[in-house]
Amino acid sequence: MIKKEGKIPVNCRVDVDYTGKNPKVKFGYNTNKPNKQAIAQHRYSAPLMITILILYVLTHAFIEISLGTNYPKEECNITKNIGITGTLYGLNVECGEDEYYFSLSRDNAKGGVLFRLKAWGILIILTIFLIIIFPRILLKSKRYKKNFPKNQVSKRRLKYYKFTKKDVENNMVEIPHFGNVLLDYKAKGDFNKYLSHIKIREHKYHNYKKGFGKKSKWKVGKLIRKDYTWYARFFFSKTPKDGYLRVIYQ
Repeated sequence: MIKKEGKIPVNCRVDVDYTGKNPKVKFGYNTNKPNKQAIAQHRYSAPLMITILILYVLTHAFIEISLGTNYPKEECNITKNIGITGTLYGLNVECGEDEYYFSLSRDNAKGGVLFRLKAWGILIILTIFLIIIFPRILLKSKRYKKNFPKNQVSKRRLKYYKFTKKDVENNMVEIPHFGNVLLDYKAKGDFNKYLSHIKIREHKYHNYKKGFGKKSKWKVGKLIRKDYTWYARFFFSKTPKDGYLRVIYQ
């Protein structure tokens, strides 16, 4: 068994060569800026949205508590008084034998606006920290980079298949679609004897577009690389006649 670790915790291309005395493993990235791609993949959009939602709820809960929630529950008559000195308006509330009076001063109104601005300012700063700064801090940690691939494996998402000679075409078998998170394989018989190469690549394609006019022509668009959709191919020097290749992948 050969153990080799990449420098950047991001999905990458893998080549394994079994033609020599010892297997050779080679990593390659599907972009010229793998660090930038790693930052994008480690932003944790779901925890970020949850954090924003929690802060939003807590902010409004604090506002409600600050304003008070002990309002009368029965039917009431409300009279609005305008032009009260030092206030925007006043409210006279009569509920049966009880009478309430509420006033909103200009100073309180300004304080409420400032509170909301501060709350949203903190939320924006926290969002910037989580999106831009926090991923860079994580990627500088050797411990984080080492344990991240293991933590991505989910037992609920693991898939299993056992290749036999009936699955071999042109001396090759393929996992057509997986996330390139985990690939565990075990070969027996001719599958082990004739295994020569393993190749893991991302799916890619060109958009094919046509203009709106009747005489417009079809054009080949930009090359699209799917960073989360990969395939794995196992190549053999000869067609296996017996044995099997077992794969567990995510």
